Amino acid sequence: MATGTINERSVDGMVNLIPDENQHILDMTVDEARRRLLADDRAAATGAGCDAASAPAVDGLSDTWIRSRRGRKIEPDPSLPIAHFREVERRLDGSCAVVLHVLLAGAECPFTCVFCDLWRRTLDGPTPPGAIPRQLAIALRETGPLPATCGIKLYNASNFFDPRAVPAGDDEAIAALLQPFDRVTVECHPRLVGRRCLEFADRIPGRLEVSMGLETADAAALAQLNKGMTLEDFDRTAARASSIVRMLQAVRRRLLSSQRRQRRRQQPDPTQSHVHGRVPPRTSQK
Repeated sequence: MATGTINERSVDGMVNLIPDENQHILDMTVDEARRRLLADDRAAATGAGCDAASAPAVDGLSDTWIRSRRGRKIEPDPSLPIAHFREVERRLDGSCAVVLHVLLAGAECPFTCVFCDLWRRTLDGPTPPGAIPRQLAIALRETGPLPATCGIKLYNASNFFDPRAVPAGDDEAIAALLQPFDRVTVECHPRLVGRRCLEFADRIPGRLEVSMGLETADAAALAQLNKGMTLEDFDRTAARASSIVRMLQAVRRRLLSSQRRQRRRQQPDPTQSHVHGRVPPRTSQK
């Protein structure tokens, strides 16, 4: 899995670290990040127009052929989460944190990967509006108190930004339930990561991580998996996410550097303070 962070809120708390006249540094960078994410037509789409029907064709494989070899489903109850559990995971900085995993019941993924078995517990039709927030609320209530620093991973056996799997009208309610978490991880097909992803990141205070399955970096092997994407699709989406991460990290470095300069200007020289004691400095020489 590859994970990209897409959340401009990571710089929200730094606005006051620079003088007002340098505010354009932050504004221009965030605007540029948005422009890069939305520049591609597919990225600007909500996801409604991108489905398996428009995916690259694969010789020798078809959705019909793959589905003809599947067994029967165990259709879940869309009013209840399939499962939820906690795990302790190590983060990139070496620290450990509790992560709540929630398995959500919803619509089947429109892509027909040859290796996938997640379809077994999915709905044949679209996820009913309100079902995902309801399931998440139940999981949060049943799991009990969580530590102050806690992440959450939402697995819906499909794509989080596919409106058929997670209705876009539920984003506000879902985001409201995610307010306590410092990190939110969802899964999505690269071709469905676009404007809605960025807007959802704006709704939560924590960091949004989008996991995208690649499985193989061999183009021929990837085609045989019938994932409905190319290496270029994956690279394009990962590059958009990475560009935002890099830009926001650059903003953070510039803001912190500005803060340090401001502090140096405001703090008296300790050597001069020792030498002069209580004698005020002269401002002119007569």
